Amino acid sequence: YASALALTAEGHDKFPGNYILDLAYSKYLTLNGNYEQSLEVLQEINVLPFEGENTGHDLFAYNNLVLAYNSYKTGDYKQALAYVETSETYPEHLGSGKPSFPDHRDQDQMRILIYEKTGDAEKAREAQAKIDDYTRRFGEKRGRSFFNQQFSSTVIQPF
Repeated sequence: YASALALTAEGHDKFPGNYILDLAYSKYLTLNGNYEQSLEVLQEINVLPFEGENTGHDLFAYNNLVLAYNSYKTGDYKQALAYVETSETYPEHLGSGKPSFPDHRDQDQMRILIYEKTGDAEKAREAQAKIDDYTRRFGEKRGRSFFNQQFSSTVIQPF
């Protein structure tokens, strides 16, 4: 992905404000492990909204969840929860509004991990109940869950 990152970085610099190039650049920053820098790019862009556009939000949520997991691994549970909370937001400038029934099962799974480490069993049960309720109502998650990917080097990103 390094060559794609170099190419999209050039496009990002050469054509500022082109959200299509900016999204591609953000994507390849993510694929190269530059999660914070990818989020910085996403903060600067304005995606024109259109039906079904969710690339910006998918990148935004994914990067925040990876950073949440990284904070969790280092024992910074407060920061991990902050990233989880942020990943559930729908910044208007990313081109997609909040759906009527957003799927936050990955975020709730991350909460369970954090709450189990901090000894807050009640909050862990609440997060599991949210996952169970959503699954009963809307069915199993399509595709691989962020957490089923096992955070390995073979992670398949949702974009």
